[in-house]
Amino acid sequence: KKSIEFLLFLIQFTIFCLVFFGIFHNFFDFSSISNFHSNYLNGGGEMRANFDAFEGEWLWVTLFRNVENVSEIKKEIQNEGSELALIQPKLILDGLQIAIAANRALSSQRLSTMKTKQIHSELVFNLAGSGNIKHSLSTFGVEKESDSFFIVASISPSEEKIQKALQLIKGEQLQIDNEDLFKFDFSSFADQALIRKTYKMTEKEGTTKEKLLNAVVNRISTR
Repeated sequence: KKSIEFLLFLIQFTIFCLVFFGIFHNFFDFSSISNFHSNYLNGGGEMRANFDAFEGEWLWVTLFRNVENVSEIKKEIQNEGSELALIQPKLILDGLQIAIAANRALSSQRLSTMKTKQIHSELVFNLAGSGNIKHSLSTFGVEKESDSFFIVASISPSEEKIQKALQLIKGEQLQIDNEDLFKFDFSSFADQALIRKTYKMTEKEGTTKEKLLNAVVNRISTR
C-alpha cells in the first residue's frame, strides 16, 4: 500500500514539475511579454502577453470597475459582435491563470476540440477545474448586472476591436502603470477563501498565496 501511495505521489509530483518547468516555458514567451498603454478611456491601461507556441497570437487584458451596462456587453458578446471574455477578478490570483486558459483555448481551437461555441467562452471555461461547462461559465464569467467590476480579456484583437471594446464598456478602466500581465497584482482583488472553495482544495493546500496559485495552476493545467 505504501509503495502504491509513493508511486501516486511521484506521478503527481512529475505532473507538477512538467506544468511549471515545461509547459509554461514552452507555451509562453516570457522574454517577449510586454505592456502597453492606451488613452482610449481615462488614460487607461492594458496588458498583453505573446504566445510562443502560436506565432502571431497574443493576449490582451484590462480591468473595469463601476460598469453600468453589463447586459448590453453580454448581448454584444453573445451576438458575436465583440470578441471578449469577461472574468470574475475575485477568482484570479495571477495573470498566469488567464494566460494558461487562453493558451488552452487556442490549442482547442486549432485541434477542433473546443467545448464551447466561441474561443473567448472557451477561455473562461478553461479557468475552472471542473468539466461542467455551464457551472464553469457562470462561476468564472460575469452573469449579473451587479457584477460591475471585472477583468476583460481578448485573444489577438485588432486595434479597431480594442477601441470598439473600450467604447462599448461604460465604466472606469483601471490605471495600470508600468505593469505587464505577469507582474500586475491581481491578488489584491481575489477572494482566497472563495478560491479554495471553488477549486475544492484540502486544508493543506493554499496556506500561502504561492501555494494557492500552484494548486490552482495545477488544476486548470491538468484537468
